[in-house]
Amino acid sequence: MPDTQARVLQVTWNWRAGVTRKDDTAAFLRRAAVVQAVVMGAVAATLILGWHHVLAGRIVAGLALVVLFLGLVWPTLYRPVHSFGQTLGRVVGTVLVYVLLAPFFYLFFTPAALLLRLMGRDPLHRKFKECEEDRGRYLSHLLTFYGFVGLFITTGLAVLALYVFHNYPLPLFHPIKILGNLSTIVMLTGLTLMIRDRVGKTPRVEKTSANDWTFLILLVALVVTGALTEFLRFANAPGIAYPTYFVHLMLVFATLVYLPYSRFAHMIYRTVAMVYARHSGRDKIQ
Repeated sequence: MPDTQARVLQVTWNWRAGVTRKDDTAAFLRRAAVVQAVVMGAVAATLILGWHHVLAGRIVAGLALVVLFLGLVWPTLYRPVHSFGQTLGRVVGTVLVYVLLAPFFYLFFTPAALLLRLMGRDPLHRKFKECEEDRGRYLSHLLTFYGFVGLFITTGLAVLALYVFHNYPLPLFHPIKILGNLSTIVMLTGLTLMIRDRVGKTPRVEKTSANDWTFLILLVALVVTGALTEFLRFANAPGIAYPTYFVHLMLVFATLVYLPYSRFAHMIYRTVAMVYARHSGRDKIQ
């Protein structure tokens, strides 16, 4: 196993591996039982309070109590439950990676890469400078960021409208829809400017990494499929809308999983660095 992959697996869950010896101790099983019980309790609360499925919620809550009891009082009996959960996780991980995400990658990203090669461009190893050195890039980053924030807020409000207030679907000129559509336009504009900066023949533009291009294409596909889903719903074309929405959800999952390794991680890392710099006084050092 390469050193880089080994370091990554030290801080992430290697779902393809089985239960190791250190994961089979009583202390570890107790902690795992508490975590599983909390998650199952949250699912039970959502079923009862959000979806009003009282019977299903009570069943999940009962199972959560059983898991918590076995894990804390009798870890030996809880061990098969934990092993089953890890086995199920490996199955789900295998399906998501090899059945859904891998075909999607080769059906969409590979043809896009071949098209760029045929056009005589190889932008998968371009690296650009900091945004402060180019006002245009600062604007593209700003539009993309606030467009994403607007869409994130729109999604949260839509979830509340659907599961809490039971007022969904919404009309086109509803404030939530207006916020979502405006955010879509803003984010698409920012992404378009980013693509222009990367494919343009500007001497100031350095080569970026393949991860940057992959994430940029992923965001474009995410926004476009979301907008198409809304358009197809208003066009009353469920036969096309549902598959488009399915692809959109796959892209949402890929974006969330890829977030710590993409440019979006700057939202967390840069914020922490700025807070530390201000707290330690390093931002005042010239």
